[in-house]
Amino acid sequence: GHFFLQKRSLQKKIQPGKWDTSVGGHVPSGESYEEGALRELEEELGVVLPDPTLLKPHHDFRWESPFETEHTRTFLLEWNGPFRLHPAEIAEGRYWSPQEIQASLGRGVFTPNLELELKHLGFSA
Repeated sequence: GHFFLQKRSLQKKIQPGKWDTSVGGHVPSGESYEEGALRELEEELGVVLPDPTLLKPHHDFRWESPFETEHTRTFLLEWNGPFRLHPAEIAEGRYWSPQEIQASLGRGVFTPNLELELKHLGFSA
C-alpha cells in the first residue's frame, strides 16, 4: 500500500530536488512502452524482474509543460526491493504512505507531472 518515489538529483535540468515517480524515461523509436519501462527500471533502480508480467499497465495520458510534451504510459509493480539507485539520476528514494502523499500534494514537494500522475491514481489536492 506504499509508493516508492525517487527524489530527483540536484544536477537534473528539470525539477531538480523534487520527488518524482519511482522510474521514468523516454522510449526511443522501435522500443515498446513495456521494453522501455523494464529498461528504465533496471537503469534507475537496479531492478531486474524475474517475470516481466509483474509490471502491470495502469493508464495512459498526455503530459505537457513549457519544456516538453510526453505521451505517458504508467505501470504498477509490487516490489519490496532491494534497490540500487542510479546516483546521477536519483538523490534518494523511499516508500511513502498514501497519507504522506496526500498531505504533501500541492505543497511543491512533488514534480508537477507526479502531481498529475497521482490524480490518475486516485489522490486529490
